[in-house]
Amino acid sequence: MRCTWEYDDAEDGLFLSLGRSNESVELRDGVILDLDKAGKVVGLELFDASRLFKALGSGGVTKKDLQALSEVSVAFTKWRHYFVIEPELRGARQLKEKLTIPAADGQSELLAAVA
Repeated sequence: MRCTWEYDDAEDGLFLSLGRSNESVELRDGVILDLDKAGKVVGLELFDASRLFKALGSGGVTKKDLQALSEVSVAFTKWRHYFVIEPELRGARQLKEKLTIPAADGQSELLAAVA
């Protein structure tokens, strides 16, 4: 799904939004999901984003790529006790990433409820 986005170069923060959020849940340090009233994922906040792409993805997304963004789309899925975030980033280069984040203790119920 296409989304609105903002990249903060100073903080290396990438913020993606698909709609209005009602609450936020931290999946791990630097990764926050925004949920609507029904529990559907409507946003994502990545702090220190280029480091997270390197640690959780293929490592192909750099600060320079994030600074040059012109269009972003993202898909969110669940798989067992993992949350999978698949952003497609278009700018100077077109990049597809797949970030797989294991649920922390106590988050299995959250992941089960997230649509």
